Amino acid sequence: MNPQFNFIDYFLQYTAACESPTDFFTWAAVSAISAIARDNIYLKTEVVTVYPNLYVLLYAKSGTCKKSVPLKKIRPIIKAVKNTKFIEGRTSLQFAISGLSQGVVNGAGEVIAGASGLIYSEELTSMLIRDDSTVDYLTDLYDYHEDWSSGTHARGEEKLSNVCLSILAATNEKLFKQVFNAEAIYGGLLGRTLIVQGYSARHKNSLMYETENPLKDDPLIAHLVQLSRLKGPLTMTDDAKAYFHDWYMKQNFEQHDSETGLESRLTVHMLKVAICLAMADGDLNKVITLKHLTTAMDMVIKLIPSYQMLSTNVMVSEEQKQSVLIMKSILKFGGKWLEKRELLRNHWFELDLALFPTIIEKLAAANMIETGYENGNEIVYRATEYAIERFVTRAKAKAAKNGHV
Repeated sequence: MNPQFNFIDYFLQYTAACESPTDFFTWAAVSAISAIARDNIYLKTEVVTVYPNLYVLLYAKSGTCKKSVPLKKIRPIIKAVKNTKFIEGRTSLQFAISGLSQGVVNGAGEVIAGASGLIYSEELTSMLIRDDSTVDYLTDLYDYHEDWSSGTHARGEEKLSNVCLSILAATNEKLFKQVFNAEAIYGGLLGRTLIVQGYSARHKNSLMYETENPLKDDPLIAHLVQLSRLKGPLTMTDDAKAYFHDWYMKQNFEQHDSETGLESRLTVHMLKVAICLAMADGDLNKVITLKHLTTAMDMVIKLIPSYQMLSTNVMVSEEQKQSVLIMKSILKFGGKWLEKRELLRNHWFELDLALFPTIIEKLAAANMIETGYENGNEIVYRATEYAIERFVTRAKAKAAKNGHV
């Protein structure tokens, strides 16, 4: 062990020729430590035990920041250690869960026990075959579970032990919405995921000339191998404890709470990252210092502005799309009443039940629909005269004028 060595700093130097944002490489390195540490090391507190697993998503416009490069660089380094289950390639989450439940033999002939693993994807949406349970499973599996089970008709009951799942993936602004929809926002998956947004390359490299860089990946792999052998709790220095306590007691998380739920999870994110930063040091002494803690706090706080923007974009686009769908369905009935349950039956796959009440309330407030009850308790909707005039009558008149009717 070399006390002068730092895994993250070395990885940044090792990848110095690459154009991708520095933050992308930093978080790729943090993710590697998170995945290799598994559930072997942890920070035990009076109330909860904090494990270092992280969900990290690199986010940027398509083609602008070369977000897949940091993943490609860290992938062989993680896989070389062979102490955790590595899930990649196009798959369903149910199949990935099945893989976590099975014992895997590593290159040394040893069985990788437990359900610790890393979901790795250079484009998250192209890896995960989406179904109705994907968001629920990812949300639930973020927390450590000594025992976890799930049952399906096709696969029967899947049982996992010592679940400690990490994710390292990338996506762009358009595909982001396929996984992080309204359900993922309201249900807490977005708040559990560290979204690292890239805006521009750290420098330009035409690739026409080879950069002289004597650094190899051997020290990186050697450090992670040493980390993989550690077990037991970490400690925190007294000055770090005092600093975090004073900071925490001054915060009013409820005042700043948003739909993402990120604010209530900030402290856990900070502690998880602090564990990883401590384990990046060459001495691997399992001590979180004040520097580890404050750096982790700064890294997590730096991510906050992205959440409000991303969640707003998703909610607006998703809400607009579903508002149109609901309004068209109600307009088909003219001025007649449409039962809520019939509307949901006809569009069960397309409608997001988390958004549905909000959309109905807004349509009613805008005088587009009326709500009522039939048979005492059956909720019904119908289009208002204003909505029919605006969307149906005018459309027919315009079409007739243009000779289409």
